[in-house]
Amino acid sequence: MKDVTRRTFAPLVLVIIVLGALLVLAVWPRANLDGVDVLIASKQFDEAEGRLIRYLRRFPGDEIAVLLLARTSLDRTDPKPDLALNVLATTKSSSPRMAAEFKSIEGKAYFLKNRFDVAEASWLEALGRDPRVSDVGWGLLDLYALQGRDQVARTLGLRLFGVEPDPHDRIQILLQLIRHDAHAISDGSVVEQLGPVVRDNPGDFRSAVALGLALVRESRQDEGLTLLRDAAEAHKDLPELWDAYLTGLLDAGRIEDLNSTVDMVPTAMADDPRFELYRGWQAARVKDWPRALAAYRKAWEARPSDSALAYRLLSTLRAAGLEEESNALSTRLGKPETAREKLREYYDQIDALPDLGRIPYTDLYVGLADLLEQLGRRGESQAWRKVAGRSEPAPRP
Repeated sequence: MKDVTRRTFAPLVLVIIVLGALLVLAVWPRANLDGVDVLIASKQFDEAEGRLIRYLRRFPGDEIAVLLLARTSLDRTDPKPDLALNVLATTKSSSPRMAAEFKSIEGKAYFLKNRFDVAEASWLEALGRDPRVSDVGWGLLDLYALQGRDQVARTLGLRLFGVEPDPHDRIQILLQLIRHDAHAISDGSVVEQLGPVVRDNPGDFRSAVALGLALVRESRQDEGLTLLRDAAEAHKDLPELWDAYLTGLLDAGRIEDLNSTVDMVPTAMADDPRFELYRGWQAARVKDWPRALAAYRKAWEARPSDSALAYRLLSTLRAAGLEEESNALSTRLGKPETAREKLREYYDQIDALPDLGRIPYTDLYVGLADLLEQLGRRGESQAWRKVAGRSEPAPRP
């Protein structure tokens, strides 16, 4: 009889428990995201953060909530990059677009932690998943400008220009590529910004190289050259680091060290055209003009947008008495200060214009394109012609 009673009442008890649970859920305050966007927009970050954390306890892995919490933790005046990284690590993205957004926020978090090398890797991965992911391209362009990686910035900028559908943003991307030609970041500012980065993360050799060169130019040669030498020795297979060290030695006037370091460049990269600059400089010092000219020409052929190198070639042509060739190159290049002034003028004029991308400022765009063509920056020149609706450069005089 007891077994029969148990069999009769057990299902009834279960039903009562289930009904009771449903009743509790019906009246219990339910976690949801309603109003979180309003809290974020009004910068009530603490309250928004608390709501999102409570929601994720109930619904772990919700991509939208993870995204909102990670972004909110970085957008506040006292950013919490560790919170952003921790919450991102709890969820796997379900689509390339969401994966790109996650990597974008991850990059910003590492940037705030002075881990510029990791931030760059995250941002590049985001672009690989979705080339139009928000703000990533701008973050990378700003980073490359600070680190003095002009050619990398130009390559990226033209890539972003090619996929950006908004006419206004396309022009802003092109403007960004001449912004620091027009208004250069001072060496003092580079030292101020990258000093803490290299201190906190000495393995970030890109930042260390930029800091080293800035220190040399700020008359702190020993500190700067130590950074440059350490980077080159730690990464012997990267020619750009040897190039940076040699540039530092040249800027610091360390002639004997430069001569010996040119001979120390690893054999596997000795034929890299970038080192011809220093061989040309060595030859010019002893007035071996044929050898200097051969080296400078080879270097400039590989780096046609390097205006400083072009002017070294020009001065050597004059010293060698090659008047016809030097006059032709001088006409093409103009004076270096004139080119910089013109770039600054074009940048300032275009940057101040209303309705960029919607009103065609053809004459300005074509004029800037001609100047960039003259400076050997053909990719950018072609892009400006594209937004101007032109395809061919003006004939050279």
